[in-house]
Amino acid sequence: MREEIWIDGFNLFYAWPETAPLLRASADIGATLAICLRRLARFLGNYRRRAIVFLDGGLTAGFDNIDGLSVRYAGSGGKADDLMRKHLGGDERRARRVTAVSNDRGLSGSLRMLGVEMMTAKDFLAIIAKKARRSQRAAADIRLSPSEIETWVEIFNAPAGAQTSEIRIASRRRKNHG
Repeated sequence: MREEIWIDGFNLFYAWPETAPLLRASADIGATLAICLRRLARFLGNYRRRAIVFLDGGLTAGFDNIDGLSVRYAGSGGKADDLMRKHLGGDERRARRVTAVSNDRGLSGSLRMLGVEMMTAKDFLAIIAKKARRSQRAAADIRLSPSEIETWVEIFNAPAGAQTSEIRIASRRRKNHG
């Protein structure tokens, strides 16, 4: 995946088992979208790529930032597909830095011709979920040696305001006298 990820928001949210039921049952699309966008921001949290979500419609065209996730609204009657094309503006250099997520074949074809890497919502979700599982396993696999545990205990039991050098001195005294 490239350095920027552009996401057709509704394509992704209706393909994602975590958000699709919310959208289908919602009477308040604005509040539901906010929930979906926050979940996506959390899901992408450790991915370290700039992500922009493009959304159809909206009361007015504009942009927002939700939990670090850039959001672009197409405006009343507007389409996310058109907004993505406009955002790229035919810039082929930028296109080579973008991975776009959409299930729309027409959009995929036109962006791919400019050099954008395309991915379906399902494929994108599979990649991100795999990375999230790997990240969770890595966090669970952290093991500390007895000496590392001892060091952390000494640091957290140190008097308030103690400097690292004072902690080391106190640690040596305990080892020498203990």
